[in-house]
Amino acid sequence: MLNTVKILAGESRYDVWRHWQTALAEAFRERHVRADVIPIADLETSAGEDGLISLGFNLVRAWNPRTEPIHHLAWLVDHPIYHNAFFHSDAVGIRVNKERCVVGSVDRNWLEFARQAYGFAHVHHLPHATVLPRPVPPDWRGRDLDVVFFGSLEDPGALFERVREEAGRLWPMVEAFLRRFACDDSAAAELGLLQLLAGIGCKGLEAVKMVETLFPPLDMYRRFLGRANLLRGIGSAPVHVYGAGPWDGAGLPDNIHLHPPLPYAEVLQTMARAKVLLNHTPTLRSGGHERIFDAIASGCAVVTTGSAFLAAEFGANAAMVRLGNDGAGAEAGIRALLEDPARAAAAVREAQGVVWARHRMANRVDRILGILAERWPGAF
Repeated sequence: MLNTVKILAGESRYDVWRHWQTALAEAFRERHVRADVIPIADLETSAGEDGLISLGFNLVRAWNPRTEPIHHLAWLVDHPIYHNAFFHSDAVGIRVNKERCVVGSVDRNWLEFARQAYGFAHVHHLPHATVLPRPVPPDWRGRDLDVVFFGSLEDPGALFERVREEAGRLWPMVEAFLRRFACDDSAAAELGLLQLLAGIGCKGLEAVKMVETLFPPLDMYRRFLGRANLLRGIGSAPVHVYGAGPWDGAGLPDNIHLHPPLPYAEVLQTMARAKVLLNHTPTLRSGGHERIFDAIASGCAVVTTGSAFLAAEFGANAAMVRLGNDGAGAEAGIRALLEDPARAAAAVREAQGVVWARHRMANRVDRILGILAERWPGAF
C-alpha cells in the first residue's frame, strides 16, 4: 500500500515545477496519501519507510546505496532522448536501480521510442494537467488582453548550423531528412532517424547515440522555425508575446507586442486577463502542454498546434482550435473566437468540464496509483 510520496523539489524554467509539486502533493493528500515536497538530499532520511515512493520531474533524483531501494517514479516532461543519462545510466556511469523505477511521459508517442531505442518497458502516458484549484468563469467583458503567447525563441539558423556540424559526413542525408520533417505535423523524427541510420548499416547502440546527438538540435530547429513562422503569419490580431530569446529580430509584424518572460504565477494571472491563448508545442504530437489546460481553466480559448491527444479529449469543441506546425489558419481561428465571444465562452465552459473531469492533478494521482500497482503489484 502506498503510504508516503516524497516529491523531489527540482528547479524548472519559469518556476513551473513548483506549482506542479504543490498541486500534486495536495492531490495525493486528498487520496489520504502523505505527500511532502522535499530537497533531493533529504531523501536519504526516508530510507527504510514502508509504502514509500519518490517522485521527481525529469531526472530529479539522487542515487546512492541508501536511496537505491526506494521505489521511484520519474515524470518526464521532455522527450526521453533528453534523459539518456537515465536510460543509458550504465554507459554514462550513473548509478540507477531500474528495477525500482517506473517512468511517466507527457506524450504518448514518446513511449515507443523509450521502448525501441532504450529497451525500457516500464513507461506510461502521464500527461500534463492544470494546477488551478477551480475554474475561472469565461466572462471576457473584463479581460484586457485579446491574445497571449508564452514561449522562448532560439535562432533557427544557428540550430541548423549546429545540426550540420554534428552530422559531419552524414550531412547530405540528414539535411534532406531535416527539411522534410521541419513542418511535418505527424512525423516522429526520432524514429525516422533510427530508420534512416539503419538503412546505412548503423544500428543498435551506435544508432541510438547518433540520434541522441542529432535529434535535440533538429527538434529545436523544427520547433523554433515553426514558432517564428506562426507569429509572422498573424497580420492583424493583437498578440502579446511573453518570452526569452531574440524575438525582436524575428521579423514580426507590428501587431505582435513583445514582453519579458514571466514566472509561472504571473503566467496564470495573465491568462485570467486574456481571451485567447496562442500556443506552439509541436513536439507534443500526442500530449497537451500545461499552458493549454491552465488556459482553459483560466477561462481562455486556445489556438494551438495539433495533437492526437487533444483531438481525442476535446473533439470538435470550438474553444480548442488546432493548427498545423506551420501555423496556417491561426489568424482565422483567433478572429472567429474574438468576433463571437458568447459562442466562445460557451465552448470554453464546455471545455472546462473536460478539464475538470480528466485533467486535474487529482486525475494524475489516480493514474499514478494505477501505474504503481501495475509495476509492483505486490508492493502497491
